[in-house]
Amino acid sequence: MWPLRDVGCCSGEHVHDHALAGLWMIIHNGSCGRSTTVEAEMYTRSAQDLGALARAKREALGLTQQQVADRAKVSREWLVNFESAKVGVSLFRVFDVLQVLQLALDVSDRAPDPHNVLDDVFADLGR
Repeated sequence: MWPLRDVGCCSGEHVHDHALAGLWMIIHNGSCGRSTTVEAEMYTRSAQDLGALARAKREALGLTQQQVADRAKVSREWLVNFESAKVGVSLFRVFDVLQVLQLALDVSDRAPDPHNVLDDVFADLGR
């Protein structure tokens, strides 16, 4: 599924660090008095990445597709399409699902693609 790396815990138990398409998720299941926590940060550039993040968060929260669909007032079929990046999903519904999953979508300037920058440099040199 995901590459795992044990990062240790205050009680000697293990915290799993998952990596998935730019997603880093830390799941703590220790008995040190802290409740299970899930933290995720993702830099996404595609519908596939966003769907994968939603699926990973849903699974980490222990929710079924039907539970999330019911809470977001979408059909289970719609949620399946969103998680697998099928065409035709409404952005409004995406925000409803992200809210149920306790996720926020932040938008920032996209870093330039280094390959495009090099192409521009080589094009300038050729003038």
